[in-house]
Amino acid sequence: MPDVTELLNTDHREVEQLFAEYEQTQDWNIAMQICDELLRHATVEEEIVYPALEKADQEITQEAEQEHQDAEQLIEQIQSLEADDPQLPQLMTQLKEAVQHHVEEEESEAWPKLREQFGDKLDELGTKVEERKQQLKAEEEGTGSGGSESGAGGLIDLTKDELMEKAREADIQGRSKMNKDELAQALENQ
Repeated sequence: MPDVTELLNTDHREVEQLFAEYEQTQDWNIAMQICDELLRHATVEEEIVYPALEKADQEITQEAEQEHQDAEQLIEQIQSLEADDPQLPQLMTQLKEAVQHHVEEEESEAWPKLREQFGDKLDELGTKVEERKQQLKAEEEGTGSGGSESGAGGLIDLTKDELMEKAREADIQGRSKMNKDELAQALENQ
């Protein structure tokens, strides 16, 4: 398993690539994918990485956590929009700029402190991050939360993004916080 900073840097590059794709296409599904990736990334950092980083530098950790909160507020706004909302490109630009700033600080300031303090444990942290990311993905797909394969008819065969679009069209409240199973069930109950 690569060390935790390498894993997180890989996430950073993947999101940068997604932002580039979004800028080319203005595709709402890519915007939603960016939001999902960023939320997963923030969760593993907050649960696993930042507690370790706090031992190395409390100030950097507090700033990073604040930047996560700011990004999560933007993500919440973005996820509440319709696919053709004229605010989407502007909010995506704001999110991209916030993420770029955050990534620059992590890679230039936070990761060196983490390496200095925990150099011999970075692989162990990397393993924990990778396991948690897989768990979060499974929960999002509905396979990690007791996954109700029945119920919700053929909706369960749709992707989370497709279900999210249907939930948006049906104006289902709280859809941005739902996993795949919950979206399918909410649509079925409507």
